[in-house]
Order: sequence, then C-alpha cells, then structure tokens
Amino acid sequence: MGVLINMLNDESANTVQKISVLDIDEISPNPLNHAPIINIEELAAAIKENGLQNPLHVYKKGNHDYVLINGERRYSALKLLDIDEVPVIIKPSPASEIEEKLMILDANAQRDETPEYKQQRAKEYEEIYHHLKANNMIPTGTLKIDWIGTHMGLSGRQVQRYLKKDNPKEKKSQSNEEYYADLAEDFRSKLKTKVTFKKNSFTIGFKNEQELNRILEILDIT
Repeated sequence: MGVLINMLNDESANTVQKISVLDIDEISPNPLNHAPIINIEELAAAIKENGLQNPLHVYKKGNHDYVLINGERRYSALKLLDIDEVPVIIKPSPASEIEEKLMILDANAQRDETPEYKQQRAKEYEEIYHHLKANNMIPTGTLKIDWIGTHMGLSGRQVQRYLKKDNPKEKKSQSNEEYYADLAEDFRSKLKTKVTFKKNSFTIGFKNEQELNRILEILDIT
C-alpha cells in the first residue's frame, strides 16, 4: 500500500532537502530514542485522510539498513496503516553515540510535552553536557543550565527546576542552602574564580585589577 506524500520540502529545517523513498522494512526504530510513542491511532487516521506532511529523518547504517533519527510516531502510524514505501530525508551518519543522542533529542521535541518528559529530556541533555565538557567540547564559561536551555527552548531557571525535582509538578523545591550552593558553583564555572556564599551574600574573589575587569566584562558590567 502506498501513501499520499503531501509535501515538497522539509519544513522543520526551513530549507529544501532531497526526499528519497524507502521500503519501510529497511527502516528501524532507534533504541536511543526514549520519547513516548503515543496517540498512534489518531496520527494514523490523520495520515490516511491528509497524507504524510513531513518525511522521516534517517541515517544509513548499512546496505538497505536505515535508522530513524526523527519520526518514530509517524513510523509507527505508517506501520499501522501497512504502508510499504515512505518518504525520508537521509541525514549524515552520526560520528558517535553521543552525537546520535544529541541529534535525536534536538529532532524530537514535541509540541505538547508533559512535564515528566521535559524532565527526562533535561536529564538526558545533562548527561550529554557532562560528556562533552569532559572532552573539552563545551565553550569555556558555558553554564550547564544555559546550554541545556538553548537546546530545549527554556530559560536556565526552568532547566534547573527540571533537573532538581523528582517530579516537575511538585511545588516543593530544593533547600535554600542547596540552591545557593548550586548558584555559587555556576558562578565559579562562568567566572573562573573563587566564589563563596555565606549569610545570604556571595563573595567573588579576584587577585588584581586586570582580573576584576575580566569578571566585569563577563558579567557585562561597565
């Protein structure tokens, strides 16, 4: 059974990209993708009525062997509809598992994410951040919460809440001491100098005027 291809380009990338057609049996779900696969019946009905609006994104693993990067829900819906051939955009193969995880997380942001899934994504990004930082692949001075926030479209404070809470819906927050200790660590990481917290105040250390000017420049204070 074929499928109506109702698209001309990959709208998510906002650029025209080559669309290929593959046998659906040549495509495999990605075991690194932990996004929830939900509402498949509704999606299948929409595809049956309106056609597939966006292609699947895959990379080539071997001869007639492709792995999904983006489109697990669409893939599941197409399988449910017994579709034989599907439109895809073939992406370059990731150089490492970490790169593949990052590609998947960036590609699979959902419009109606639950707080639980946002927390899960934040923690997966956190693992990737630590790996990249350990391998000197994060720009100097880049805070973890800001790096994750850029990928998730959230503020640093929003990211921090998802990373710190067992349940994002809970109103209970971390203690003031834990919060300020984390904040001091963020300052130390960003400013590359000694930062201490005591009695509701932060102390930023510097050795000379040159170092003070460097800190003021980072903080955008003139």
